[in-house]
Amino acid sequence: MRTYDLAIVGTGGIAAVHAADVARLGGRARIGAVVDVDPDRLRAFTARLAELGLPEPQGYPDLDSLLAERRPDLVDLCTPPGLHAPQAIACLTRGLTVLCEKPPALSLAEFDRIAAAEAAGGAASRPCSSTVSAAARPTCAAWSATRGSAIR
Repeated sequence: MRTYDLAIVGTGGIAAVHAADVARLGGRARIGAVVDVDPDRLRAFTARLAELGLPEPQGYPDLDSLLAERRPDLVDLCTPPGLHAPQAIACLTRGLTVLCEKPPALSLAEFDRIAAAEAAGGAASRPCSSTVSAAARPTCAAWSATRGSAIR
């Protein structure tokens, strides 16, 4: 069985929910990289991953640094909504699959740019909502990681 390599961008509360769900996947996915502009938040999040029994990921100060060094199977965008579209586009144009917390875009024009980036990069993006009940959510990360059509 393949283990998918995930990168989580943003280390706030939503990222913690996604990480906890990844920890419940039984090795099906791993968080290989984490991005946050705040080094203290990055360290705190890495410590939280250790508490969940997950190995220490590589930390990055920004998405560009991550994208220059790695090619994860899935980029999980857990950043503030105003960053979602430009970050998704940066990943999609490189052919990387994106999971994006809600809302994935702030306007129809941003949705159009995301769709164009999907077509140009040959990748896919999926919106996600962590507000779904825990019983109904192995999360979007788990859902994407277990379906070959979303992961290339």
